[in-house]
Amino acid sequence: PIIYELETISNNIRKFENVIIFVDDISSGFIDRKNYPQLDFYVEWARRNKLIWTIEQGIFIMKSSNLNMY
Repeated sequence: PIIYELETISNNIRKFENVIIFVDDISSGFIDRKNYPQLDFYVEWARRNKLIWTIEQGIFIMKSSNLNMY
């Protein structure tokens, strides 16, 4: 479902001035490679959508570059 959800966001992201996206349990891609994307997928997705990213306590966080993280 995460790939479909991110595709939906990509198709509509221009409608929003700012976005923040949280992907919980990013380590699932290391444990279950068949059912979850790898870290590279999220990094590339963020770059394609001009978002900056970080990982905090297992959560992959992507946001508009004009927003402060804290």
